[in-house]
Amino acid sequence: MAQKWLGEHCPDFIDKNPGHRTAQTLTHVSGAMLEKFSELRPKPQNAADLKKALLTIRDDLLNETVRQSVLRFRKRLGACIKAEGGHFEHPLILINTNYF
Repeated sequence: MAQKWLGEHCPDFIDKNPGHRTAQTLTHVSGAMLEKFSELRPKPQNAADLKKALLTIRDDLLNETVRQSVLRFRKRLGACIKAEGGHFEHPLILINTNYF
């Protein structure tokens, strides 16, 4: 139960079962792609147009994922500097929750 809560509320939390995290990531990515696809106007009319649209959506999501990863990494670096190289995971978890 604690693992689930941490996974839902702390983006940088490392799950004890990495396969679970991978499945969540794939579900998230496919859901995000489906959402973007549903917004397309006009809809692709053939396989070539569909492939092009899906690749564009994928590339856009990858760019956003990279941007978010860089921002999270900057937070981690800042926390490490603030802790003078010491342990900083606990304060970082508090920063990433919606409750603090």
